[in-house]
Amino acid sequence: MFETKGQETATVIKKKSWLGLKELFFGMPAIGQNGHTAIDEKETRLPVYLRPVAVSIMNQKGGCGKTTTAVNLSAALAMKGYRVLVVDMDPQAHASLGFGITVEEFRRSVYDLLIDPEAKFGDVMRSTSIPGLDVLPSSIRLSSAQLELANVPRGETALKRSLKQVEKEYDFILIDCPPTLNLLTLNTLAYASKILVPIQTHYYAMEGMKELFRTIEAVRNRFNPKLEVLGILATLYDRRVGVAAEMLEALRGYFQSRMFETVINSSAKLIEAPMVHEPVISYAPRSGAAEDFNRLATEVVNLVTKEN
Repeated sequence: MFETKGQETATVIKKKSWLGLKELFFGMPAIGQNGHTAIDEKETRLPVYLRPVAVSIMNQKGGCGKTTTAVNLSAALAMKGYRVLVVDMDPQAHASLGFGITVEEFRRSVYDLLIDPEAKFGDVMRSTSIPGLDVLPSSIRLSSAQLELANVPRGETALKRSLKQVEKEYDFILIDCPPTLNLLTLNTLAYASKILVPIQTHYYAMEGMKELFRTIEAVRNRFNPKLEVLGILATLYDRRVGVAAEMLEALRGYFQSRMFETVINSSAKLIEAPMVHEPVISYAPRSGAAEDFNRLATEVVNLVTKEN
């Protein structure tokens, strides 16, 4: 817990914190403006011309709730009636495990789709217990894929080629990226149309943001001119911690409408859900964590339909 003595001390600490944040923000590349406002929940699928909305969920800093967001946002969207595909591009395979899917059981993974031209989508894709929600699972073999793709012509578009024939079947394709900027990450950025950036409400969480936005801009210029930031999501927020509240205020002050209105609060249920290999949406549907992700899903639908 962050404690201060007296109003004067608190003011000094807040001033110093904001000055430090300004230094981090200074020189950060600009990203597109989006307005994040709530609308009524939709029960229908996206129009065919919008399908799919491919969203890379990425942040090069670990521990920011990236996989938690991928698992639970996808579940919330599917429960609203949308068809959703989760692509686990992280060799740690935590998103796959979050749905109870292990490669040991099924052998094939997204690695095969990227590397083996004979591999078929249906051989790799696994359905989940949530209707309309499918997964392309990961495996530790994916860690070697970036080296193998480096020797393949247009290796940065392997994911795009793998999904081309089936993508219209889905409303949303959510991609859980590895926490490093490598050829696997480049594949997700070359394919996706949107980026969702989870950021923990801690001071040091901002350190990698400059490099992240520079990478996004470089990919936009060279590989994918349609790539844009869907929004920045505050995660693992603990309102009891004063520094977290200051960080959230600073993030909103700098990024303004580019921040999602929804905040993902710290929750015991979010910690428990991966242990039983379920999204919190199905594990504890009445929990505050489930409500957070339902609100986020509504915001995402609002954004992608309003923009088009």
